[in-house]
Amino acid sequence: MLDQKISKTLSNMTGIKKPDLDKILNHHQYKVPSEDRQDVLQDLSELLIQHRPNNPGLAYTICKRAVRDYWRAKVKKSQYHIVYASATVNNIGGITYADLLTDHIDYEARYCDNIDSNVLFNSLPKPIAKLVTKRLRGLGLTGAQRVQLHRFAKSTQYVTLS
Repeated sequence: MLDQKISKTLSNMTGIKKPDLDKILNHHQYKVPSEDRQDVLQDLSELLIQHRPNNPGLAYTICKRAVRDYWRAKVKKSQYHIVYASATVNNIGGITYADLLTDHIDYEARYCDNIDSNVLFNSLPKPIAKLVTKRLRGLGLTGAQRVQLHRFAKSTQYVTLS
């Protein structure tokens, strides 16, 4: 819950009525996990002081976007940890196609001297090889192409090479 003294000070600094401000901040603080609520509440307060919105609607939008950015950062961080953990587990058994597709060849190359990327790339099915080439060139993939690449990585063709 928002401290009343802080709420009043924040209301004076932004020019938004205290009940409106309390409603906005309380609404958004419960959209994050309880262990991060105080940090997010402080971030929201700093943003409101920095931008000084002149109406509650603008304050609501600022808070909404800040919470959205919080979740985007949290998801990116968790995806990185999942990919890194799978690369570490696969190090025991060898290199997998998924590691190549997620750009972990440099990580694995430090531990395996006899990696021939051409052999690995040529062993990919032609449609998957086209998608990997497109991705290596920095071009975007369509939704269907991303699904196809994901399904290949998770399919029975997800072979561990030794």
